[in-house]
Amino acid sequence: AYADWCGPCRRFGPLLESAVSQQGGSVKLAKVNVDSSPRTAVLLGVSLIPHVSVYYKGTEKMKNAGSIAEDELKDFISRVAELGSNHTN
Repeated sequence: AYADWCGPCRRFGPLLESAVSQQGGSVKLAKVNVDSSPRTAVLLGVSLIPHVSVYYKGTEKMKNAGSIAEDELKDFISRVAELGSNHTN
């Protein structure tokens, strides 16, 4: 989740998009603008932006609120990609 006016979101967004694209399609990214979709943000439990929630088969498995360093973000997204490879169902 993000907001257009959020400086950390503007810096974090491109890093997140790059980290996701490096996974070769095994991770999908959906963005929610907290200003244009406030109800969705509330349903997702967003209280701090940028906010990343990871869902696998409809269940939240991981999340991160706030900006993190690029190397930490890449590690986080790599762990996301492993979710699918570690589950057979």
